Amino acid sequence: MLLGWSRKLTEVSCDRDRAGTEQNMTASLEDEIAELRRANAELRQRLDEAFAQQAATTEVLQVINSSPGDLAPVFDAILEKTWPFV
Repeated sequence: MLLGWSRKLTEVSCDRDRAGTEQNMTASLEDEIAELRRANAELRQRLDEAFAQQAATTEVLQVINSSPGDLAPVFDAILEKTWPFV
C-alpha cells in the first residue's frame, strides 16, 4: 500500500516539474518573441529613414539636372531636402 502512494507522489512531483519547465520555456519564448518584435520595429524604422534619405537625394539630383547654370535652386533643394535629417 505504501509503495503505491510513493509511486503516486513521484508521478505528481514529476508532473509538477514538467509543468514548471513548460511554463519557464513558454515565458522564455515569449521574451524572445518580444525582443524580436522590438528589433524588427527598429529595423523597419531604419529602413524607412534610409528610403526617405534616398528619395531626398533623388529629388536633389533632379534639381541639379534641371538647373545646369543656376546654382541657387540646387542649394535651395539641398537645404530643403536635408533639413529633416539633421
